[in-house]
Amino acid sequence: MTEVTVFIRESDVLARFVKLNDYVIHVNPIVANGEMPHRRWDVLLADIGFKSARENLDVTQSLRYYFRVGRYCDKCMFVIPDNNQDGREYADKLYAFGELIRKNDVIRDFARKHTWILPLHGTTMFIFYVTFCEELRSMGIDCVYGLPSLRTTVSIYNLDLVEKGRVKFELIDCSKKPEVCVYYNVLKYNEIIKMDKEARFHAMGCNMNLFATYVRNQLFSRVISMDTMSYRRAPDNSLKTHGKYMCTDPKQCWDWFNVWIRKAINRDPIVPRSHVLF
Repeated sequence: MTEVTVFIRESDVLARFVKLNDYVIHVNPIVANGEMPHRRWDVLLADIGFKSARENLDVTQSLRYYFRVGRYCDKCMFVIPDNNQDGREYADKLYAFGELIRKNDVIRDFARKHTWILPLHGTTMFIFYVTFCEELRSMGIDCVYGLPSLRTTVSIYNLDLVEKGRVKFELIDCSKKPEVCVYYNVLKYNEIIKMDKEARFHAMGCNMNLFATYVRNQLFSRVISMDTMSYRRAPDNSLKTHGKYMCTDPKQCWDWFNVWIRKAINRDPIVPRSHVLF
């Protein structure tokens, strides 16, 4: 049996596993955007959310949220505070996060209890990412790399940016351009595993196509877990009720997740489109 670990919205977790053909899907909860868990869990994922990453939420604010969430899980997975717009601002944020851990015993002890996901934004900062993740591990902190799979990012240069020593990130919508998204995530994955022999990955925000690709393409054998909210939008037109395409209660959302996961498992992996920019 192939085991797959998936995180879905906390309120939608009505069972902890689903069996499909030769797969066992382990289902765990995720909270995001300031939400607090409603009960204690053995495993839980928390993310500050896309809006906070875009608006460059302060690292200290993010950690305060994670400290509160940490009371509700034996082992949490936390997304390291990120910035998906600007390379320098993201590097500065990671430096600030690292400094807090190095200098604050309370934060360092907290970090050691959990797993931290380092989002791989852009296509030029791989040495920096590997150095950062390895430093966390040297302090006894579990670090895995995050593959953005709702909107992946590529590094963008122009003359003005180069003169200012800056790199911007261009967002690619993975639902509209799945082949392009997979192409760049393959690039990120391969660059990281060349430099980090212990690298493991978490796929962030998978749609059905990318989920199938991570599960069924052996290239991504180091992807240990995924999260998704995609199932909350009707995975089949026949599931819409009164014209509504979003699930409205936990039972409906759980049923839709079961349909979604069945369709995803049976899909063919996406073939990356090569020789493209975006």
